[in-house]
Amino acid sequence: MSAGLYRTTWPISWQCYVVPHSAVALGSEPPPMRRKLKGKVGSRGAAAGSYGVDLTRRRFLTLLLWLTGAFVALAVGYQWVTVRSLDNMNADLLVERARSAKSLYSLKRQSLETYAYDYSIWDDMVNFVQTRDLKWAEENIDTSLETYQADFAMVFDKSGKLVYSQNLRGERNRPDVDLTPEEIKSFFEEKKQIAFTRKTPNGFALIHGSTVNPGTDEERKTTYGYWLVGGYWNESILSAMGDVYFGEVSIAGPHAKSKGPEDFVIPLEDFDGTIVASLRFRKRIPFLTALENNSLITLSLLVAFGVLTVTALSVYLKKWVISPLKSVGQSLKAGTPDPLTPLYEDRSEFGVVARSIAESFAHREALLHEITQRRRTEAALEEARDAAQASARAKSEFLANMSHEIRTPLNGIIGMTELVQETALDRTQSEYVETIRGCGESLLALINDILDISKIEAGKMHIEAVEFDLARVVEEVGAILAGAAHAKNLELAVSYSPQMPEIFRGDSTRIRQILMNLVGNAVKFTQQGEVVVEVDWVETDCSKSVQIKVRDTGIGIHPKRQQHIWDSFTQADGSTTRKYGGTGLGLTISRRLAELMGGTISLDSEPGVGSTFTVRLPLEVGRASTRPPSEVLRGVRALVVDDNATNRRILQEYLAAVGCESMLFASAETALAYIDTTPDHGIRLVLTDFHMGGMDGVQLANELRRRKSTQTVPIVLLSSIGSANAECGDQNAVTLWLTKPVRRADLYEATVGILEGRSENRVRAQRQDIQKIDHGFRVLVAEDNAVNQRVAARLLERLGFDVAIVENGREAVEAAMRGDIHMILMDVQMPEMDGITATKLIREDEAQTGRPRMPIIALTANAMEGDRDVCIEAGMDDYVSKPVTLAALQQAVSRFVEFPAA
Repeated sequence: MSAGLYRTTWPISWQCYVVPHSAVALGSEPPPMRRKLKGKVGSRGAAAGSYGVDLTRRRFLTLLLWLTGAFVALAVGYQWVTVRSLDNMNADLLVERARSAKSLYSLKRQSLETYAYDYSIWDDMVNFVQTRDLKWAEENIDTSLETYQADFAMVFDKSGKLVYSQNLRGERNRPDVDLTPEEIKSFFEEKKQIAFTRKTPNGFALIHGSTVNPGTDEERKTTYGYWLVGGYWNESILSAMGDVYFGEVSIAGPHAKSKGPEDFVIPLEDFDGTIVASLRFRKRIPFLTALENNSLITLSLLVAFGVLTVTALSVYLKKWVISPLKSVGQSLKAGTPDPLTPLYEDRSEFGVVARSIAESFAHREALLHEITQRRRTEAALEEARDAAQASARAKSEFLANMSHEIRTPLNGIIGMTELVQETALDRTQSEYVETIRGCGESLLALINDILDISKIEAGKMHIEAVEFDLARVVEEVGAILAGAAHAKNLELAVSYSPQMPEIFRGDSTRIRQILMNLVGNAVKFTQQGEVVVEVDWVETDCSKSVQIKVRDTGIGIHPKRQQHIWDSFTQADGSTTRKYGGTGLGLTISRRLAELMGGTISLDSEPGVGSTFTVRLPLEVGRASTRPPSEVLRGVRALVVDDNATNRRILQEYLAAVGCESMLFASAETALAYIDTTPDHGIRLVLTDFHMGGMDGVQLANELRRRKSTQTVPIVLLSSIGSANAECGDQNAVTLWLTKPVRRADLYEATVGILEGRSENRVRAQRQDIQKIDHGFRVLVAEDNAVNQRVAARLLERLGFDVAIVENGREAVEAAMRGDIHMILMDVQMPEMDGITATKLIREDEAQTGRPRMPIIALTANAMEGDRDVCIEAGMDDYVSKPVTLAALQQAVSRFVEFPAA
């Protein structure tokens, strides 16, 4: 706004709006009013105004001094009289306060205690626990709640199971307090009568309980059950206590403290002595009568003083204030400066005000025009904002719908190809089916990337903070991509610094996603050489962060293109997409995820040499590893043979961390030469690679067996997946095969095992065998798509389940209520009744009938943020996103079904 509207406060209590001359430029010709005032608002007017201001200021100062002195004298007298009266009353009230507060608290306890005792030592109650006569309970328990001022009552048998419960809300057998049988029995292990406070969904409840005994068993030696009654500390109870107490009574937190006699608390303790809340008592001091007596004297003085003051002020204000104000009011009401004309020559402040108001009228029209324009602009901005929000909502709904529509047929494609692969196929057919499956999984990866970048851009990506094993995450990524690397004759190595802890707090799923993108790209863009993943600490701004480096010897990236690879749908070169494939979203998603976790990703690359991606994450260290180091390895001298320098360095670091001394050699020939020339070499363990230039690992093992000094030394051979079964030659010389890249835990377990004599000649490969259950278990599949029905049924049958199929949620609810189903796989979107509604109805029926909770696993093609939360809130137990694979399905159902050991 080019002009401002200033609110000006004058000595007398009224206000007007004044606009400075510089606020609006209306052209060279001034408005009529400004021409009229020209010459009257000059230097002479300013000097006269200064004289009038001084005169008026002296008058106000004189009046102010007189008023101040009078009020001071009045306040001193009033304070003296009031304080004396209040001190006397307050001293008496403080003595009475503590005594009355505690007696009020006992009123609530006494009624419930009597209720609990009277009904617990009663032959009729013993008979009810045994017979569970509902009519007796209605006539004796239901009708007695209000009599004893109780809100609920519960009867348990001697095993701690609920026999009967009732509350004032009329909810029978829906106990207000959720107590387990073990907890009930623990209450009465040492005492026959108990009292404690427990927080419930309806508020804090004071609970009294007693064992149920015959009327003749006054020592309560034979217990037939347990009787608990309770009452809530609700607003009505607290208000009634406050009325009796002449104060305020409220529920405070468990850590509330007493502040003195006027504000103190009584703690409310649970059964174990834990303070769950407090009753806070605040006393209202009844000194109103004294105040009223003192106020009569004060009022008389104030009336006399007010009469004198009003008389003096009325004479003064009429002449010097009221008349000028009337002229100002008439001017503002009429919207014209004409009523102010007599004040233009006034030398007081009102003359200045009159001239300023006259000038403000000259600028008003321009200001009104500008305000109107601003409001129109704001309205246009609000419309644009609403349109943008509507567009964002439409985009999210579109992505969710597209995700569902695409994932549904993909579930059939990938699921059916997985089933077809289990049938008898010739080589050509197997290749065709594998191609179909690969294309389907590529399309699924593309959809996941697009959904991830959409969730990140919409600010709906949630980052978890839970404890996880970082070493395991990194090594699992290496194991997953090892096959692709070895297929290209690449070395894939993982180096996890021994100085690093294993357990951190963070989002392991997103860290794994970042590593899969970076390591997958490194393998894809590297034709020869190696891909190395290194994990270590790094100092950043006086704190430590986890640093993960992914280094390759691939094609590299030109410096001019390095900044663009982080953009969506962008790769280093346009030809790269055609040659290597990909959408260009992986690095964008990885960088955004790292930033959401408070970290960074950087790149150091040279064309033709390779690239190094560095991820830095400020992860919090979790609990310490509990595995104690083995003394078996301490002081052992190991022979390490590998033609790759990185692998030799990693093995040396791993062995050194457990106290081993390493002798490193780049070839089998040099290792044998060392053995032959050093009779007292002291080698007790051999680690060797299989594929090496010249003599391979199996040949080296056989040569070592021919030498007396190494004839019985354990030999661990490191090879790519499947090499143990495919390679020819005499492998009996090898003690143990390990799959590359070697996991630190596997190497530790293997070396300790063979040195302790617990090893056998076998291959340790990372694989997941399909396990079948060995007992009958019926699973209901609720799915409206026929292809998805067949896929889910066949996968479940492969796991050993009996399968039943329904087409909508209504039929799923009916099947669940029949009682012959043990688990449900529930599609979310179905005709007639969706999976969410069906799940809610099943859970409601379980709550009403007391049937055991049935496991329900959601099957959905939706993959947007919040879909899982909707399913869990509806009562589902787990969530599987389509397309469903055998491994994902087995992992989900294994939460509820115990599979036999493989």
